[in-house]
Amino acid sequence: LKKLLNIKMSDYKIDSERFYTHIQHIYDVFGDSDKNEQSSFKNLDAFVLIRGKYIPDNDQSLQLTTSRLHEYILSYDFADSIIFFSPKTVYFLLAAKKKMMIESIKRPSGINAPEIKVILRSPPDDNTPKIKNILENIIKEVNKSNINLGYIKEEKGMGKTVEEFYSVAENMSEINLIDSPLLVDEIFQVKDKVELNLINISSKYSCYLLEYLNKEFEDDVEDEKTITHEKISSIIKNLPEKESFNKKFVDKNSKLKADPNSFEIKYAPVIQSGGKYTWDPFQPSDKNKLSSDIIICKSFATYKEYNSQVIRTFMIDSDKTQQTQYKILLAAFDKIISLLKESVSKNVTFGEIYNQVKEFIITKDENLSECIPECMGYGVGIEYSNESLRITESSKVLVEKGMALFIYLSLDNLKTKNKTYMMQLGDTVCINENGDVINFTEKSPKGLNDIHYELKNNSEDKDDDENTNNKNYDSTVRVTRHMGQKVDEKFINAEKRKEHQEELLKRKNEEFKRRLTEEGENFLREEPAVKKKNYSNLI
Repeated sequence: LKKLLNIKMSDYKIDSERFYTHIQHIYDVFGDSDKNEQSSFKNLDAFVLIRGKYIPDNDQSLQLTTSRLHEYILSYDFADSIIFFSPKTVYFLLAAKKKMMIESIKRPSGINAPEIKVILRSPPDDNTPKIKNILENIIKEVNKSNINLGYIKEEKGMGKTVEEFYSVAENMSEINLIDSPLLVDEIFQVKDKVELNLINISSKYSCYLLEYLNKEFEDDVEDEKTITHEKISSIIKNLPEKESFNKKFVDKNSKLKADPNSFEIKYAPVIQSGGKYTWDPFQPSDKNKLSSDIIICKSFATYKEYNSQVIRTFMIDSDKTQQTQYKILLAAFDKIISLLKESVSKNVTFGEIYNQVKEFIITKDENLSECIPECMGYGVGIEYSNESLRITESSKVLVEKGMALFIYLSLDNLKTKNKTYMMQLGDTVCINENGDVINFTEKSPKGLNDIHYELKNNSEDKDDDENTNNKNYDSTVRVTRHMGQKVDEKFINAEKRKEHQEELLKRKNEEFKRRLTEEGENFLREEPAVKKKNYSNLI
C-alpha cells in the first residue's frame, strides 16, 4: 500500500479496461444480491467508500479494506476521496488532479458499466454541500423516502474529507448508515482471467521462496547449526534485496512474462518446530531455536498487489504414527481439491465441503476428531485473506468458477510418545472457467517421500527401542533423504561446504590412483571409482 501511495500522480495512468470491467463486476455482484441470502448487499440501496487522508506510520489511516477496493478499480489508492455507488451511477468526489484522471478514461466498447460522474472536491473549501447533493441524488434515484447506505464502520479514516461526510450523512434523516464489513470481500469472491494470472505468478514466486527456506533449514539441521526460527526467516526475506534473485526467477519462468520489480514480501516467511506451532498462517517466526523434528514452513508473496501462500510440513526421524497421520492429512487435502471440482456444477457450499472432509478424516482415524481445525481455507487475491470465503462448517457460500482460494488444512494437538505437534498443508488454487481446479503452488512437492528425512544412517546411532521402531517405518520412505544439495550456493551460502566435499573427493581420487598404480587393473574390479557428486541440478 505504501508503495502505491508513493507513486507520483504525474507518472500514473488508469487502465481503462480494468476500471470499467471491475466496476461492471461490482454492479453484477450488487445486482445479484437478491438471489443470495448471505449477501452483504441484500438490504442495501447504495454503498459508499470514504477514504481519508494517508498519514505515514499511522495504522488508523491505512483503511486496508477500502484501499484494496481502490486498487481493484484504479490500481492506485485515491486518498482523501469518496466513492458513492448508487443503483445506476458511480459518483467520485475527488481533488482536481484525480478528477482529471477519471475524466480522461475512455469507456471500452462492450462493457455495460453504470454512468460515471466526477465531482470536484476543493481541499480548502467546505465540501459538505456537494456531499449532501450527491446523497440527495441517490435518494431520488432509489425513489425511497429513506435509504440504506452501506459503509465500513471500522474503517472510519482520518482527515477533513471523512469529517465532512459524517457531518452530512449522520444528520440526514433519509439516510440509514448500515455497517457492511464483508462488502468488499464479497466483491472479491470471483476473479477475472487477468487477476488469476497475477495470482498464478505470485504463487510461483511463493514456491520459489519456499524452496530456499526448505534448503536453508536442511543446511542448518545437517550441519547441526544453532539458529533461531526468526533468523532463518530473516535470511530468506532478505534474498530479494539482490536484483539477481528476482531476475533468476523471471529467467527461469520466462513463460510467465513477469516483471522482476513487481514482487514483494509483505509477510516474512515463517518456520516453526520444537512443539511450538500456531494455526494462524501469519504469526511471525519466534525466537526459539530450530529443532530436528516436525518443521512447518510457510511462504508468502505478492505480485502487483495480488497475493499467494504455500505451506509445507517436513518430518525428521518421524515414527510410524507420524507418517500415518501425515498420510491422512495429505489424503484429506486431496479430498478438498476433488470436492471443489465436483461442487461447481452441483451448487455445493463450503460448509458442505468442510463437513465431508471432517467425516473423511474421522473415518480414517477417529482419534483425530479433536485435531481438525475450524477453518480449512479462505479466499486470496488483492486481499490476503477473504473472510467471506472461509471454508468452515457453517459457511453457506456456494463454490463458483473464478474463485481463488488458499486451501489450508492442519491437524492440531497431535501426540506421539511424549511429543505434541501439528501438521499443516496449504496451496493456492483457483477454479477456472471450465470448472477445473488449478493448483498454482503444486510445484512445491508434498508427498511423504518429499518431506520425510532420516538423519540417522545406521543402527549404531539409535538405542534398542529406536532400532525396534525402525522396522515399522513406511517402506515407501527413503531411509535417508540427502540434505546437502542446495538451491543456489550464491544465496544459501553453501559454497564452503561444496569446496570441502570436493577437497575430500580430490584426496579420495588421488588415493585411488595411487592404489591403482600399485595393485594393477584387478583392483578396479574390486573397488569402483568414487563417483563425483553431480551439481548440475542446482537451481
